[in-house]
Amino acid sequence: MRKKLIAAAIILIVLAAAAASRMHLNADPDQPEPEAQPLVITEPEPCHTGTVVVYGEGVRESVYNGSIEIENDGGDGNDIRIYVYAGVGGKK
Repeated sequence: MRKKLIAAAIILIVLAAAAASRMHLNADPDQPEPEAQPLVITEPEPCHTGTVVVYGEGVRESVYNGSIEIENDGGDGNDIRIYVYAGVGGKK
């Protein structure tokens, strides 16, 4: 009984492979391949303004809105360096 099941499974696999290859051969050879579209990646201009909130012991102590310069965001493994220019449009 087991040998018959294995033989039937092999026959089904062979028939499925033959049908798949026949479908591929019957494809319309005159139909052109679709043309690949170029990939366009756009990067927005960086923003130089934002908000900094300072907390001390869970209580908000200060809020700054204005010009911020991020010299290093720490992504390179070095210390984070952020400059806040309170005299340039910043308010407390």
